[in-house]
Amino acid sequence: MNTDPVILIRLKSNVFFDFSSKKINTSGSTIIRHLVSDVLVASPSYKKISIVGHTDNVGTAENNLRLSKKRSDIVVEELQKQLRRLGDTANGVHSFQIESIGVGESQPIEHTEREMASQANRRLEIFLSPSSIALHKTEKYIQCLHHWDDTAPESDLADCFLEYMVIQE
Repeated sequence: MNTDPVILIRLKSNVFFDFSSKKINTSGSTIIRHLVSDVLVASPSYKKISIVGHTDNVGTAENNLRLSKKRSDIVVEELQKQLRRLGDTANGVHSFQIESIGVGESQPIEHTEREMASQANRRLEIFLSPSSIALHKTEKYIQCLHHWDDTAPESDLADCFLEYMVIQE
């Protein structure tokens, strides 16, 4: 059984995109290039990658969902481009399973109407995992945690962990 942990990299979306833009900026391209060269090549067991796009609640839910999906698609395209630069080898693009997920405003990490909360909710999450099962469980765990706000009892948060993160053999 592979014991490598699932890695979550959470970045503000303005690191990759200018406000309301669907075009990846220079810093976003640089981050992805380093993700490939410094993380994925150095840790070949991480073959499952999910890019999850999030927005704040400004605008309609439908537009936010569309924007988050488009942005995650663009990051996946850039990631695939960087992997292709390595060549079609054991660490090339075909040896990775990469998915793009857009969740819009449905999973805020801040549950207030303040502008700072909106900034925190505009983000990209990159999940790296050695297996699809571990990746799926981690994504469900994160979604479960997003369901609760800061006033949730610790028992509810523990239930999330027990339901999704305890490995049963």
